[in-house]
Amino acid sequence: TRAYYRRRTWGGRHSPDGKHLAWVGDGNVYPELFIDGEGQFGLWRGITTGFMVSPPSWSPDSRRIAVIEWTTNRDQIVLLDVGGGSESIKLPEFDELYDPAWSPDGTKIAFSALKNGTSDVYLLHLADRRVERVTDDPHADGAPAWSPDGRLAYVKDVEGRTVLHVGKEAVTKSWALLESPQWSPDGKSIVVAADVGGVYDAFEIDPATGKAKRLTRFRGGVSHPAY
Repeated sequence: TRAYYRRRTWGGRHSPDGKHLAWVGDGNVYPELFIDGEGQFGLWRGITTGFMVSPPSWSPDSRRIAVIEWTTNRDQIVLLDVGGGSESIKLPEFDELYDPAWSPDGTKIAFSALKNGTSDVYLLHLADRRVERVTDDPHADGAPAWSPDGRLAYVKDVEGRTVLHVGKEAVTKSWALLESPQWSPDGKSIVVAADVGGVYDAFEIDPATGKAKRLTRFRGGVSHPAY
């Protein structure tokens, strides 16, 4: 129960136009989506439906946000219109959903999902709600992130060893536990949270060479870094 009394704010993401900042926090008891400090759903949605469990992802036009909502039956993708209103997309074929990422052309959302005990990366095509599978292997694939030119990065977990991939190509060796990749605006680097020595810090990775540069050194660690 103490999780409800420990205030936590995470997953901060700037809108592409730079005018807004969205994050997930439990300042109103249940974890919900905040935009510029204002909760978007309120306490009763958490009581009656569920609460937000993923970082927010902005549409390219900065008008909508995708976020995963945990419910008692199945997770769902919630699309929130910044001007008001929301839509819930249920995908009953999956057991759990994670990490939505809106594509730069605005036509689809990448996400990872758990099915039959294994997580893979998928694409949700918004025009017809068709789901396309991106990865298909016995390893755990997740945390998809789009580059500005449409390349898809994700983290592959092979028996506890995590490797950053761009498409089918491995970018890094297993030098740390990696989480939450995010591309730079120019598409030349990827920032990740990496556990080196028991504490997560932010590292910048060159996707062409796999070389990593440490950006932070905080005693308490960091999560969900983003440019």
